[in-house]
Amino acid sequence: MKISTPLRLLGVLLGATLALSSAQARNMVQLDGATASFFYDSDFWGVGGVTVQGNSLSFPSITDFSSAASVTFSTGNARDFYSTGTEVWAVAKAGSSLKAAVTIAATTHVTLGPKGADARAGAGLLVYGGNWNGSNVGSDSFLGYVPPGTHLWSNGTAQDITRAHSYTSADSTTPFQALNLHLSPSVWANQVDFGYASASISSLRLDLTTVAAVPEPESYAMLLAGLGMLAGVARRRQAAQQA
Repeated sequence: MKISTPLRLLGVLLGATLALSSAQARNMVQLDGATASFFYDSDFWGVGGVTVQGNSLSFPSITDFSSAASVTFSTGNARDFYSTGTEVWAVAKAGSSLKAAVTIAATTHVTLGPKGADARAGAGLLVYGGNWNGSNVGSDSFLGYVPPGTHLWSNGTAQDITRAHSYTSADSTTPFQALNLHLSPSVWANQVDFGYASASISSLRLDLTTVAAVPEPESYAMLLAGLGMLAGVARRRQAAQQA
């Protein structure tokens, strides 16, 4: 049975997520954005390997993700790939909530020989919503999936292609206090018989959006009760003055 490429990619993402969930404790570093705080694994990205501007995260060290494969003889097979997973946490600041729609933007570069080559580069994203418990994002709800970007095959001519990708995960009707973002960068180069293939990621960015937090029903009830008390005090003062 032939499995479609999207299902294979989703399987890779889910596999990376399962491997990630069983990993040891990470060294999460906090960055403060405009209306949200972010946490990234410095053991994975390196200290200073993630920067923030507004509510956007950039990953300068993504340039380390590259692969290349070549066969110098008439027959043979060469393959080089790297795929992994890591978490990024986003926590809304007081008075804000996070939308489930997260945009992932990446720039990829792929080179292919005329025949026998295929290459893939990009970063998949799984989005979970939940609550911040002070040290982690708990009560995760799966919200959406964004597939990796470029996958190309030989077409009879040499190819050297740079592409900019931008995908946004589906939004939800309810914003969240926190998001758990499972990011899975991957590069893949495969060559059958004489030829070459390479793949790399030159830039990666996550864009998040916050909205004003909607008060809970209990908050409305407390507000109305407070207004009622103030109105009662005002009436008593007015009655005392008239007396």
